[in-house]
Amino acid sequence: MKLALDQTVREIELAEKQEAEARDKIWWENFRPHAIILTERTVPSPMFVAAIVGVEKLFRIDLDPTQAPVSFVRQALDRLSEGVIAFGKTVGFVIILRTVVKYSDTCASQRMNRGAGNRLP
Repeated sequence: MKLALDQTVREIELAEKQEAEARDKIWWENFRPHAIILTERTVPSPMFVAAIVGVEKLFRIDLDPTQAPVSFVRQALDRLSEGVIAFGKTVGFVIILRTVVKYSDTCASQRMNRGAGNRLP
């Protein structure tokens, strides 16, 4: 009886693992490199503007994955605005790759390491 129960538990665990791997595969197949804009404020003012427009649209810069990864910084800089509505001035950006997060500048790195709620000096 215990042997059959152990076998069932192993089969369930294996099925859960395979399902998780299938979800991960779909996510990675649909992933696109992008940049996230960092701003001087983490809380929008006025708040309703961010709610209406959508925060993802405000902060995300989609990058051309057909170009070499070395071009991603230039792509982001070419499309970077001086500020983000309701969040203030742009202070940097972070490039999100498949498996690595690259910091575009020291300020962005410091801000990420210090926490989103902290302001840079």
